[in-house]
Amino acid sequence: MTCKPNHCIGMRIERLSDHRHWIDQVARWHFEEWGILTGCTSLGQYVAMVERFAEDDAMPFVLVAFSGRELLGTASILVHDLEIRRELSPWFGQFFVTPPHRKHGIGTALLRAATEEARRLGIATLYLYTSGRDLPVYYSRHGWIFREKVRYLDEERTIMQYGLAAKQDQASES
Repeated sequence: MTCKPNHCIGMRIERLSDHRHWIDQVARWHFEEWGILTGCTSLGQYVAMVERFAEDDAMPFVLVAFSGRELLGTASILVHDLEIRRELSPWFGQFFVTPPHRKHGIGTALLRAATEEARRLGIATLYLYTSGRDLPVYYSRHGWIFREKVRYLDEERTIMQYGLAAKQDQASES
């Protein structure tokens, strides 16, 4: 795989439902990163959740980025991702790129693929939440806007949103 900024030659992004052999690996990565945030108390519970996400083409779903037989990263569109903001839906989440493949455009490609898939499904607005200072800046560079700060699981989180309807209107005017 050859990567240039925002473009990786030889990488594909497809739904996990078409690559179920990666369910265990995706679940392991996600559980190690965010297990407590999902309400899952074991890897087995998380595997079961990811299996449900890979059942069909409906929401929720997981996208996987891969090159050949190497899994590079994931991104998901979820019905709910933040218990204290259940009125907001759907969510972009479980965004993960393996450490050796970061800063090569894979994350940007996953983010674009997820938002394009959401747009294709007729979703008008996506939400995400994140922690820290660097990630909100990253998402802002990709068109996400700040919505609010909340306290969740004893940590400050930033909720952001991305208007897909406005982007679709702009695309059709071009």
